[in-house]
Amino acid sequence: MTITATWATRKGLNNAYQKRTGKNPPNAADDNVSIGRIILWAAITAAVVATVDVLINRTLRAVDDVITQRETSTNSVAIEADKPS
Repeated sequence: MTITATWATRKGLNNAYQKRTGKNPPNAADDNVSIGRIILWAAITAAVVATVDVLINRTLRAVDDVITQRETSTNSVAIEADKPS
C-alpha cells in the first residue's frame, strides 16, 4: 500500500510541477539545472512522500484498532452467552 501511495504521490508532484512551470521536474542527471533547484525539489518531494506515508500508516493503524476492538467486544458477548447459567 505504501509503495503505491509513494508512486502516486511522486507522479502527482511531477505532474503538478509540469503544469505549473511547463518544464519537467529537476533531475539530478540534468546539468542545465542548478544544484540548489535539484536539492529543493528533492527535499519537497521527500517531505510530501514522508507525510503521506505517516498518514497512511496512522490511518491503517486506527482502522486496525477499531476492527480489533469490535472483534474483542463481539467475542466477549459470545463467550458470556456460551456460559451455562
